Amino acid sequence: MLVKKRYKSMILGFFLIGFSFFICENTVIAQLVSSKEDHNKKEQKKPVPQEANYYINMFSKVYNKVKEKYVDEIDDVEMLKSGIRGMLRPLDPYTKFLIGESKAKLEMLTKGKYGGVGIRIGLRKDVLTVLSLMESGPAGKAGILPGDQIVRVDEFSTSGLEISEISKKIRGELGSTVYLEVIRPWNDDENIIFELKRSNIIIQDVPYSGVDEQKIGYIKVRKFSKHAAKDFKSAVQSLSQESIEGLIIDLRGNSGGLLRNAIDILDFLVPKGQTLLKVKGRKSRQDKIYRSKKDPILKTSVPLVVLVNRKSASASEIVSGVLQDVDRAVVMGKLSYGKGLVQKIYDLDEFSTVKVTAAKYYLPSGRLIQRQDYFEDSSALVSQISEKDKVYKTQKGRNVKGGGGITPDIVVESARIPSFVSAIWAEDAFLSFAVMYAHKNKLQAPITVTDKMVKEFQTYLKTYDLEFSFVGEKSFEKMKEDLLEFENLESINIKSKSGSSVQEMLSKMEKFFEKQKLNPFEHPKHIFWIKNGLRKELSLIVGGEKERIYAGLIDDVQYQEAKKFILEDQSYVKILEVPKKKDDPSSFQ
Repeated sequence: MLVKKRYKSMILGFFLIGFSFFICENTVIAQLVSSKEDHNKKEQKKPVPQEANYYINMFSKVYNKVKEKYVDEIDDVEMLKSGIRGMLRPLDPYTKFLIGESKAKLEMLTKGKYGGVGIRIGLRKDVLTVLSLMESGPAGKAGILPGDQIVRVDEFSTSGLEISEISKKIRGELGSTVYLEVIRPWNDDENIIFELKRSNIIIQDVPYSGVDEQKIGYIKVRKFSKHAAKDFKSAVQSLSQESIEGLIIDLRGNSGGLLRNAIDILDFLVPKGQTLLKVKGRKSRQDKIYRSKKDPILKTSVPLVVLVNRKSASASEIVSGVLQDVDRAVVMGKLSYGKGLVQKIYDLDEFSTVKVTAAKYYLPSGRLIQRQDYFEDSSALVSQISEKDKVYKTQKGRNVKGGGGITPDIVVESARIPSFVSAIWAEDAFLSFAVMYAHKNKLQAPITVTDKMVKEFQTYLKTYDLEFSFVGEKSFEKMKEDLLEFENLESINIKSKSGSSVQEMLSKMEKFFEKQKLNPFEHPKHIFWIKNGLRKELSLIVGGEKERIYAGLIDDVQYQEAKKFILEDQSYVKILEVPKKKDDPSSFQ
């Protein structure tokens, strides 16, 4: 009995010990599980790192992993360059990483010259064609002509190459030699090979200036590179000797350039001591105020009109905006582009440059030129522009808009060219015809387009397959498609006053447009714009770019309106001489 009791006690003891271990083990396991869950919860709650170093390290890790595991071979260099550009993309369109050819283009802008032969080229029907020649350039001196077709540069054929590739081959080290092989489509002679020595080609920022019979001066400023201010000054001084009654400065299509040149040009036009521009950076020590330092070389009594359009940007907007703010000029044309950011250039090494937006331009009235939409979707910018359509005051109290380009004092729409004529331009048919016709007929400037020329051009145009539509034709096609969606068109119980059904009306409209297309030369508007195209391209061939610009002004609606506005003296004075109200304080700074 005693043994049995002891045995039972031992069993009970082992049971209690085992049970205790079970309880303890499960408690430990439960605690471990609980601890792990808590740890996981803590890991889940841990925020994604926001330190820059984490992402710099991660960039390297992602690159190495993709390079190791990606299904295809990877171009390491292109991938890394794309990574740098992708890093800059959320900022603004003007902060850029430049390497190789891009860096060379930037240097051309800042230095204002390059080693070349002095020709402007373009692809015409996939053939490399000389469009114009720079004065005193090696190509012009050697006898190359506008319209010549370049088939070979040194040992390289130009067939199938892009303009950028060909330009790179033509340009080169100063004093080096390049061979151009050309053909002349207006005669059957053998190809001509020109041996040209590359020289300093000065960029022409002012390709044309002149004065008409009514004493209205005109200056075309194409770019603000290194020599823009010097060229502009020469043009103003030359025109001033002609006792001009007014001056038109054409900044249409001018995408900008160097700030210093814009300031220098303003120096020639506004009184000494005038605030021209404020440049504000992220920190106040980066701020700078530009003021005019010289007496103007153009009399302030001479009426001034500035032409701008949607392609006028940056330095163009500084010149037009300042002249508008200080009431020195009337701005005409269309709303400008809206680029009011300052870029500074930093060389990283001999091959690479980074162009960084470092500040913003503010005009004398306090308005910012920069369009707001570039910043609205950027998550990388902490502070953003918050002024849109805000109204500011000029020096005399006139209202001007901020927050997006320069709004003209007088909006003038550019002429609308018929689609038939646009199709001719798209095919470069005007230039191709001009090359043949001008040389065969030994034309000289100024060009007068006769009905005989138009007839010959009409015959020449039969070799082209032009695609175009008349006004209303596309809308008609859309309406026709919508109506044909009905299964039974005849069930539409609509008739015209003449009693025609919908089907009959559609058929008549189709025949009308078909008839119009058969005889596009019967439309007076077409003939007007065809003569315009022929005049410009023939002028280019016989007189170069200057003659072409002059010829283009004849039918230039915006230029003609500006000229008319200056001649109507009271209209000019009325816009600029706005009386300031006593209860309307000016914000002019």
